[in-house]
Amino acid sequence: MSEYMQNDKIKQEKLKETLLKLKQIELHFQRKENQLFPKLEKEGFTGPSKVMWGKHDEIRNQFKTIEKALENSDYKEIKDTGTKLISMIKNIIFMEEKILYPTSLRKLTEENWIEIRKEESEIGYAWIKPGNLWDINIARSKQKKEKDVAEFWLTLNDRFIHIRYFALYDDNRNYKGVIEVSQDTTDIRALEGERRLLDW
Repeated sequence: MSEYMQNDKIKQEKLKETLLKLKQIELHFQRKENQLFPKLEKEGFTGPSKVMWGKHDEIRNQFKTIEKALENSDYKEIKDTGTKLISMIKNIIFMEEKILYPTSLRKLTEENWIEIRKEESEIGYAWIKPGNLWDINIARSKQKKEKDVAEFWLTLNDRFIHIRYFALYDDNRNYKGVIEVSQDTTDIRALEGERRLLDW
């Protein structure tokens, strides 16, 4: 086998591995489509299911295009479609964070979230599986106002991930739900010494 063919094979294997990891987002899409969207539609909020489902399918098609390009060693197509794919994923994350999740927290009840939690393992998780702190008892403890914040941390692919869950209440301190905040703190933990504002 020539050196060129060996290098091409190595490149393909790395690309396949990267693509396989990225395709875990399909689990994320399935959880929205099968758990979140139906409950929102019952509340009369149909926007996400009509728009995002179509966006999910567009992203799925981009994955298929890249897979076909990999089979043909068409690296220009892989680069072009990959760039488009990443942009599409960033856009849908923006829609989730700015529209879908805030609206879900406002419209869905504690019972809705407990049902979603119970069904999660049937679909699976993308990249990160919730730890022991994120279970049905969190919602119940927050409803009783025992805690306002629950947190845990884990190491994922050599990165240190810090995850916190915050209780949400309305103006009358009625429990409305939980919001998750995840942060990669690897670089922060590695900081030493100090940097003052005037040094910036």
